[in-house]
Amino acid sequence: MPKKKRRPRHPAHLAHTPTTRRVSEPDQEREYVDEFQPLLDRYPTVQDAVQAAEAGESVEWTGSIGGLPMRHRVVLAPEQLMVEQAILAGWPLDYMIRCAWFQCDAHVDTEKAVLKTLDELHELTRPLLEEQVRAVRPDYEAVVLSAFAEPSDRGVPIFGWRARYPVIEGLTWQSTRDTAAWNLSGCFDAIDPIVDIPELGRPAIAARLSCNGAPLMVCKGCDLPLTDRHPRWTRVWVGPDGPRCEEPAVSDDGAQAGWDEEDFGYPHRPRPA
Repeated sequence: MPKKKRRPRHPAHLAHTPTTRRVSEPDQEREYVDEFQPLLDRYPTVQDAVQAAEAGESVEWTGSIGGLPMRHRVVLAPEQLMVEQAILAGWPLDYMIRCAWFQCDAHVDTEKAVLKTLDELHELTRPLLEEQVRAVRPDYEAVVLSAFAEPSDRGVPIFGWRARYPVIEGLTWQSTRDTAAWNLSGCFDAIDPIVDIPELGRPAIAARLSCNGAPLMVCKGCDLPLTDRHPRWTRVWVGPDGPRCEEPAVSDDGAQAGWDEEDFGYPHRPRPA
């Protein structure tokens, strides 16, 4: 899996404030523009966004500051209009979830296992993220997010965490961008996570999913999630990068057959997570 490029991250006390600022680096200075800004440019206030949504326009922003993708949108709920702040499952969660989903026919049980895992991960990270923000905002309390699953056209539901803010008089964009929720995305940054704890490592998350009932298989060699039910690779164990494992097998059957390892590489070797 290619490594992600490092991206600048908002400090905890600025994470919910749209801004353009200078980011100093050892050899250069470059401009950093808040990726949320396009939504603010189009809809300066929440009321502007609500009016557009009521007129039939889709009001939605997706982006990332490094780590998991995020989404902000106006939801026309039957009971009350809402602004939704969501963090969506991305690497490595997304690949684990998809592989487990393909492996199981009882999707209701798999969905419950995934939602339970997401709730547990949020319970682990929320107090740590809250503590970071309190260093500059002593009275801060992080919003409690709810794990969710929603249908998608890719065959596997979209999973993530979200908070929904009722649209009331005086609601601002800033009040719908909880800092700890925003920074939850960065906990899963492959290069520089905001919170670096063993429980957020790929093996630990895989084990947690499996313990909660998701039928997740991983490779003995590279630890990547696997499935042999991919629509285009049925009965072949494949991971995010396809059917080849980057870690050599203990025994090299290919050499005995007269082939060099460069010819075919190594297959994934599945084991329960």
